[in-house]
Amino acid sequence: MKSAKEFLIENGVGWESVEKNYPKLSEAIKESMIGFAKYHVKKALEAAFNNYEMKVSENDDDTCVTITVSRDSIINAYPLNKIK
Repeated sequence: MKSAKEFLIENGVGWESVEKNYPKLSEAIKESMIGFAKYHVKKALEAAFNNYEMKVSENDDDTCVTITVSRDSIINAYPLNKIK
């Protein structure tokens, strides 16, 4: 998993010079990127939970089948602390 800094360097935005000449700005940019990424991951996982589809087929003996989807298992599927 790439960090925000690695992403900026690999995408040729001249990150080294920004970081060297504008340290406060570079820190603010990195923190903003991390916050933006966490926001979108959280929203994507919430959308996945809210829009999941489940197909259940009946048993031959007509017994009831109960299936529960854990909201936490989907919402916490990707730990936000991995975003750096």
